[in-house]
Amino acid sequence: METYTLQQLPPAYRRLSIAYFDNVTNSADIKKELVRSALMEGPEGEEARRRMDFAFVEGDVIVSRLHLLTSIQTALLTSLPQSSTSSSPASSSTPSTATPTPSEPLPESPPLKTKTHNIHSEILLALNTNNNISDALRAYSVSDKTKRLIVVRIASESSPPEKDLYAHIASIVQGQLTSLDTLEANVDWKKVDKLYKLAELNQAIKGLGEDERLDRKRAAVVGTVAVKPST
Repeated sequence: METYTLQQLPPAYRRLSIAYFDNVTNSADIKKELVRSALMEGPEGEEARRRMDFAFVEGDVIVSRLHLLTSIQTALLTSLPQSSTSSSPASSSTPSTATPTPSEPLPESPPLKTKTHNIHSEILLALNTNNNISDALRAYSVSDKTKRLIVVRIASESSPPEKDLYAHIASIVQGQLTSLDTLEANVDWKKVDKLYKLAELNQAIKGLGEDERLDRKRAAVVGTVAVKPST
């Protein structure tokens, strides 16, 4: 599991944790639990939602670590007050790949202004090419057939330690924890081509070698997510 400290963000949103699982065997149960917790009322509903307070992202449609981090950055920056500017993971247990940061840290933790239920569903919306959350959930959230699953948590810097968070995640997801370095080898490009409308690009680069073609396609996908707030 990777943990980033977002030093330039308010304390309540400063810790980013990402776990990537392969060979997931209970994706249908996870989806059912998400739906059930969203519909439950009262204290039991609040507790169920706290337990499932993560972004559960379909791993096959994430083309790189940068793609994922860019969507998280976009979700945070579009949900924070306008006084904040570009940001990305500033320090981590592993090297960060995205570099823009705000010019000054925000001293407090203002409430987020999200288009969806919470910051974790905003990550799914940020991945999507339009602002329809139903489309985003269908395309990027856990499904009954998910085999590779990315679990993301944005939380306070005073949250429980990483080992406790991982134990919590492992109580939900039945799968093999693996490195985000393997993301690029496991992309379902047929899905990605459709989601990000890459048919025209595929025609333009068909004469290139495979590595260069995939590099161009990854860059196009990341660029689409990065510029979404300004479109």
